[in-house]
This record gives sequence, C-alpha cells and structure tokens, in this order.
Amino acid sequence: MGIKLSICIPTYNRAKFLPDLLDSIVKQIDDSNKNIIEVVISDNASKDNTKEVIDSYRSKIPNLVYFRWDENKGADRNFIKVVELASGDYCWLMGSDDVIIASSITFILNQLNLDFDVFLCNRIDTNIKLEPYKYNRWLKTRRDFSFDLEKRNEFIKYLKLSNSLGALFSYISSIIIKKKMWNNVICNEDFIGTNYYHSYVILYAIKNHSVKLRYLDKPLILNRGENDSFLDRGFINRVYIDFKGYHKLSLIFKDDREIINCFYNVLKKEYPYYRVIKVLCFARKTKELENLKNWFLKIGYSYNLIKIAGLLSFFYPFLIYVKKKLFLISFYIYRLKLIFLKNKK
Repeated sequence: MGIKLSICIPTYNRAKFLPDLLDSIVKQIDDSNKNIIEVVISDNASKDNTKEVIDSYRSKIPNLVYFRWDENKGADRNFIKVVELASGDYCWLMGSDDVIIASSITFILNQLNLDFDVFLCNRIDTNIKLEPYKYNRWLKTRRDFSFDLEKRNEFIKYLKLSNSLGALFSYISSIIIKKKMWNNVICNEDFIGTNYYHSYVILYAIKNHSVKLRYLDKPLILNRGENDSFLDRGFINRVYIDFKGYHKLSLIFKDDREIINCFYNVLKKEYPYYRVIKVLCFARKTKELENLKNWFLKIGYSYNLIKIAGLLSFFYPFLIYVKKKLFLISFYIYRLKLIFLKNKK
C-alpha cells in the first residue's frame, strides 16, 4: 500500500513554531498508519534553524521529505513545490505555525475513503500561545455537507453559505486536496505572486473539471493567531492581498456575473463594517485612502456606508480600545466554557 495522505508544509523562518506542529503529527502516527502517511516540508530558504529542527524529527516521522530552496521564491512557488514533492493520494496543506488537533489525522484518513476531490475542515482560532478563543466555521451550517461544485447551482449555493474567505480556500490548513486533481490544473503564472495559488487551483478545477467537495463541520486545526506572515509589509498591503487576489480569482468565472457578485459578498463578510473603519484609519497614514475607498465601492459597499466609515475612522483608536476590552471578556468566557465542558465529562 502506498502513501494515502501527504501532510504538506510550506515554511519560512518558523523554527520557533514548527515543533508544535510536528509534535502534534508525531503523537498521531502509530503502527496502523505510519506506512500511509508522509510529512513533506518545503523550506523557502529560511534564515533561522529550520533545517536543524526538521532533522531532529527524522527518527520520529518514518516518512519525512525535506526540500530547501536556495533563495526565497515567494509563497506561491513554495505551495506548488510542496505538492510536487508529495507522493500521497491526498495532500493536506498545512501552515507551519498551526497545530493538528488530536485524533484529526485518523479522522481524515477515514474520510478519504469517501473519495471526494476536496475536503474542507473548520478551525479553532487561538492566540500566539495556542490558547483557544473562537470556533471558526467557514459555512453557515452546523453539520457536514457534500457539494457537487461542477453544477452551477450547487456552487452558488456553496458561495451563499460561505461565512468568509476561508470558504474560498484562503486558509491552507483547512484544505485536503486530491493530488490528481491538483496535477490536472494548468499552471497559470498570472496567479504566482497573489499568495493564493492554492485557491486558484481549486477554483480553476471547479470551473473546468468535476469537483466534489466534502465540508467537515468538525474543527481539526488550531490556528495560531497574531502571527500572519503576510503582514510583514504592513496592514494595508495585507488588505490588498485579499482584494486584488480574490478579484482576480473571481475572474476565473468572468462570464458569470452572479458568481462574481457572490465572491464580492464573501469579501464583504471577510471585511465587515468595523474592519472597513480599521482599513480606512490605516489608509489615512498612506497615499492609499482614495484607492481603497474605490475598492470598497467596487465590491459592493454603498457610498454612504464608506462615507460614514471614513468619519468613524478618525475615532478608530478609541473603538479598538473598546473592542480589546470586549475581546478579553469573550476570551475568558470561552476559556471558562471549555473548562466547564471538560469537568462535565
């Protein structure tokens, strides 16, 4: 029997966090699955001790593949490379600072027998110390769901159920994809540099091939927050990654205005009103204010809403102070809830 599941980890300068992820994998490898699981790591020329960290796991992970670029090739080429190196039937793309929740690998291996092209799981958001504070659902449903996305009405139904860009495959750790499907997608250099090449692969396949998706309501990942690598060039650049990336991705369906509008609606859910205020506040410190206002109008926000958000952006520091206080309250309520449920068991 060959490799059934490749856990594909693109990484760059994450030596500090990789042990948490690799330990979570090691704990779930046993005699029943060690021959059908591999861990594949593509290192984008890290400047820290990533290689030494990975070498220390060679005796713990039976099938460990490690590749290191001579220079940083950007996130998208690293995504492509890590899947290229994989030999499994399915590739579970994995952020190198996240953690796989206990028993999730066994759960996924059982799910793979259902033979879908893509599996999409939920996550639990945590702070940088991996302390959980939010259960993040990608769709407006509290049960597993199957979609035949080749059918236009099914795809539109899926888009309308989407809560955020995670449903449009922005978050790599939630995605388990059939490698054969990935290989069948024509490489498009236009999407290199968007940081969403993996999203392009799935969306292109939906447009041009038969794609059956299984949505798993169960959270399988701890998502480490406060550590977004795409923030290295500033918050406004991070916003542009989403706007420009998903505008370009929507044009895969350029002949279908309803689908494009559905993409824009998902973007609006990703950037609700309070985030629009934040974006405009940060934009005031740059030359991007008018350009960002035009982007908001382009994806369907009303002119009056943008105008009001612009006025409120002057008071954003006070609003964020209030939000932080509310966040701390909700964080401790969530933690107390987890303790109560644990003690109840």
